[in-house]
Amino acid sequence: MFLETWDPDNCKLLYETLLSLSEGAVIPETSLEHILQSFYNDFRTLLQTPRKSEQSLAELKLVGIIHLDGVKSKLNDTFISEALNLSNKLNLDEILSAKLIHYGIKNSKKLDRSILHTSLFLFYSRQKYLLNSLSIILLYAKNGLGNNELLKYFEQIIKLTFQENIEDPKKNTSCSEKCLHAMEDLRTQIFNIFYQKKN
Repeated sequence: MFLETWDPDNCKLLYETLLSLSEGAVIPETSLEHILQSFYNDFRTLLQTPRKSEQSLAELKLVGIIHLDGVKSKLNDTFISEALNLSNKLNLDEILSAKLIHYGIKNSKKLDRSILHTSLFLFYSRQKYLLNSLSIILLYAKNGLGNNELLKYFEQIIKLTFQENIEDPKKNTSCSEKCLHAMEDLRTQIFNIFYQKKN
């Protein structure tokens, strides 16, 4: 079973595993393969975040059931309202927003922030971990570091991350522009969310 990639602990695990690898640690190939494959789709959407959609909105409001931590969960009206509020603030897919709210609830006490502010913080922290992970992957691929099997996984991630937008070619930009756009204001956003006054 793949990792739940919207779990902030797993995003941190991805980055710390790659960082350890770059520092010379020996990572079992099966473990590394499992972590990387779990995040394939997340790298595919890293620079083109899934936006709000009528389909996800209908699924959240009418069905009210999503899979969280591998378990099917029935959502109450308060949870759905929080998820829709977050979706509006981030222009993020409603189902993914619900997952973020789930982890926002789990971490709000630890971070001593409201559920909404915690969820926002987790979203931008997740982006930061993925972008930092991508920078390590690009370094390995550019310099041909690691064995052939490892490079194969890294090259696949790079292809997924920088694939062109077939549906709307006008949105295609250079790799550097995509990265700069994704990182734009990320540090400021995290700072503002984390240090603003508690609700």
